[in-house]
Amino acid sequence: MTSESAQHLPPPPWQVYCERCGAALDGHKAVWLELNMYTGLYSDPDSSKIPAEESQGVFSFGTDCAKVVLHENGAVIEEVEAHGQAESLRLEFQAEREWNAQNEARL
Repeated sequence: MTSESAQHLPPPPWQVYCERCGAALDGHKAVWLELNMYTGLYSDPDSSKIPAEESQGVFSFGTDCAKVVLHENGAVIEEVEAHGQAESLRLEFQAEREWNAQNEARL
């Protein structure tokens, strides 16, 4: 949830902190980023880039920290694509999801 889409929400009843630096944040000014549990990368939850089964949820960041995190994510993605690893990583994550689903079914 971006800052703009969070403006219509009531203030949270809890204190919100930046996931990167730990600073206390105003809940209305926080930038909310969604974490992909398989890649460890964050993205804007409004963009729907992360499949529901890969989402770890949304986390709050200060504006500056959100910019840094998204910039770092972009560098990781560029490096993976430059080395031709994108497809092998996708297959690895898919295999891990399938393994997790099988084990969860046994529990």
